[in-house]
Amino acid sequence: VLGTSVLFGHKRSYEQILKEIRARVGFLMDVGLDYLSLSRPTASLSGGEAQRVKIVAHISRGNRGKAYALDEPFRGVDPKNALKLMRLIISQIERGASVFLVEHNPAVLSCCSYIMEFGPGSGCEGGKVIYCGLRSKINACRQSNIKRYLIG
Repeated sequence: VLGTSVLFGHKRSYEQILKEIRARVGFLMDVGLDYLSLSRPTASLSGGEAQRVKIVAHISRGNRGKAYALDEPFRGVDPKNALKLMRLIISQIERGASVFLVEHNPAVLSCCSYIMEFGPGSGCEGGKVIYCGLRSKINACRQSNIKRYLIG
């Protein structure tokens, strides 16, 4: 289907295409989507599956020097796959990407190195910075609501 000019005439072209396909399929497997097939309609994906596919699509495009802002990327993701997704995000950070999460899941927050907490409430009550710093030092902030979730 790719055409003989790509497959036979330009060996480097098809090698690059295969490399990209393998990398993207590898990312999908890494986040627990190894059961999906190419024939499955996008509309049939659950919220968590669609969320992981979107994240993989963006992250697999390259990472060095990139910054990602993800709004609740773990919403709808099964807990057993959340750890896989977190590993993928951490691997991108280790490769030089910056990842900013808007997240409320304590398990995810416990993996973060730096936390910014806004509050004291939500909506128009949530515009003040309550805490901004290393996760390991949040316990010293008396006003923090997040620390209660992080320490159980």
